[in-house]
Amino acid sequence: MKSTGLFSEPGFLHWQGPFSELRKDGTSIALYGDREWLSPLRAPFGGFVFEEEFSPEKFSSFLEFLDQTAFERAIYSIEIQSPAGFYFQSFAEAFNRVLKANGFFMLFEDLNFHLPLDRPFVQHIHRSERWKLRKALKLGFSFRQAKKPDIPFVHAFILASRQRKGYRLSMTKEALESVFTAFPGRYRVWEVLSPEGKMAALAVSVSVSSTVEYLFYTADDPAFRQVSPVVMLHEGIYRMMSEEGKEILDLGTASLQGEVNKGVADFKRFLGGVESRKMRFRKTWQH
Repeated sequence: MKSTGLFSEPGFLHWQGPFSELRKDGTSIALYGDREWLSPLRAPFGGFVFEEEFSPEKFSSFLEFLDQTAFERAIYSIEIQSPAGFYFQSFAEAFNRVLKANGFFMLFEDLNFHLPLDRPFVQHIHRSERWKLRKALKLGFSFRQAKKPDIPFVHAFILASRQRKGYRLSMTKEALESVFTAFPGRYRVWEVLSPEGKMAALAVSVSVSSTVEYLFYTADDPAFRQVSPVVMLHEGIYRMMSEEGKEILDLGTASLQGEVNKGVADFKRFLGGVESRKMRFRKTWQH
């Protein structure tokens, strides 16, 4: 899909590792692995790319081509991590229908949120979040983009925040350093500082395309939890993306392999997040 931007660009496909590509009639997919295919390998989403307007007939024909190739190469299975539904809203229903008709089943469905950058941030958010934002401003907290981010510090800060909440971190320090080096300007770090200059909250985002910014890591220091600096963090990123002319801020998922985290989901709803679904599909073959 064109709108998956960076995650379907050749440079990012090669960064993930060796892959084979299937292409037919304007549809393509990068496949990782020998006997068990994954698409993508190390990206939050990817899978099929449609270079032309989506056609159920052409997509079904491509899936038949995929079946034939899998048989010839003695492939056992394939798993596809699709983007959240808003990336391909115009044909999501037909896309899912064709996949199921061709033997794919849904492994799980995650709950995703995004914000249209269509009006001032405060018009999206719940009154409780507006109060938190005003409080942080009144106390002298400040937002900024880290021009030369200290990636080991960023990773350690996020890791500590995740561990306190009982979550794992999907990227190692080395992997995070690697994407910042390989894709300069596409990955960015945003920070909220206390009046004394201490890190209160930070986020990592990636510029998926000219219209979409994907916010995939946020973290805070519990010492500042009463101020809720993460609200100011989102407000600052939202404002910066609006100034850049982007249309969507992808807030990411509020679930893990289909299991919804109610606290995270409620927070993203309070920010005005719009819900969509992010699905993982699988198909197996018998040989």
